[in-house]
Amino acid sequence: MTEYTMDGVWEDGNGLNVEYVGVDLSEAMIEGVVAGNRDHNAFTHLVEAESEPEAFRALGQELDANSVWDCRDREPEQVYMRPEDEDDA
Repeated sequence: MTEYTMDGVWEDGNGLNVEYVGVDLSEAMIEGVVAGNRDHNAFTHLVEAESEPEAFRALGQELDANSVWDCRDREPEQVYMRPEDEDDA
């Protein structure tokens, strides 16, 4: 297992969405997203996983996120989505 530091931004409009996240995001990128929307907040979260893709899934599960997006140096890519059978009823 490897420990991954997941730096990113989450949107607290309903308290469940991690809409922007990446490994080693630049401080300027995080500040830019937070400054652009008052509902966005920066975070750092440590997860243990076998690989980077698994780290994104672990992050989504640990934070009870609806989705996780990788926004590093390219177009945002959705790397985790909560399975439909886990939606809040």
